[in-house]
Amino acid sequence: MKIKLADLKVDPTVNIRDRLDGDTVEKYESIFEILPPILVFRINGNYLLADGFHRYQAADNLGKLEIEAEVREGTLEDAQEANIRENAAHHGLSLKVAEQARAIDWFVEHRSDWTDQQIAEAVGAPKSTVHNHRRALLSGKQASVNLPQRYARQLHDVPAPEAQKLANLQQEKKWTPEETRMAARAVKNPKTDPLYRSALLAGAAPPVKVQEDGTHSVLVGPVQKEIAARKKGDVLYQLLTALSAVARFQAAFTVKDIKRDVSTKQAADIMLTLPSQVAFLAAIEKALRDDR
Repeated sequence: MKIKLADLKVDPTVNIRDRLDGDTVEKYESIFEILPPILVFRINGNYLLADGFHRYQAADNLGKLEIEAEVREGTLEDAQEANIRENAAHHGLSLKVAEQARAIDWFVEHRSDWTDQQIAEAVGAPKSTVHNHRRALLSGKQASVNLPQRYARQLHDVPAPEAQKLANLQQEKKWTPEETRMAARAVKNPKTDPLYRSALLAGAAPPVKVQEDGTHSVLVGPVQKEIAARKKGDVLYQLLTALSAVARFQAAFTVKDIKRDVSTKQAADIMLTLPSQVAFLAAIEKALRDDR
């Protein structure tokens, strides 16, 4: 049957894939008329897209008002499972390693009574891959963090002591799965600033995105919104640098466990630098407000 694109509910969290692939969408646009129907679940009277996110995007790009769809009755969980199965089974775009790992995670959490073989068939992975991944998830290191699976799986390759600290912080500070993921990556990255890592584990610094080279940024309040809106790249870079410095310096003086790691020279440098960083931020904010 045909369904109006406007009547479809498109929830990215249903899709096991990280993101849409632009090349695939473009390819589907060129062969749209011969593509198979998308898969939709009717849930409480609403049509939820379960499989066919690239086809849906291609239709939207082409200005289509309707799209051919297979409609099933079910639940959100049914739609999520169908998405994993369909993407693993016959799509031209193979699942990435991280996507396949999340698929295994999903079945371990939602189909805990399934065997490794059943999960392997569902996600299109070797049984040994499922077995090893499942064992890592359910190992003592993973079990010790005592978190719901959607949070615990973010910590499965973090060393046990740090994983436990992050788990405690997640529960204490109510981090989202994304914040938990950022914290785990920051702790694992050997290039992460030691002061920031220590502050993070002590609960004195928030989770922020850490790049592969160890650089990170802390964005705050109206300054973030104003600069992002104006897209002033060089100003943004300076601001991020200053904010990161301020975050590290403040952490060094507010966390008891870190104080002993700060040498006298470092402390002197911090005391001299912090006021100028704060003044720089204030000047940036004033300039932005005056220019508004």
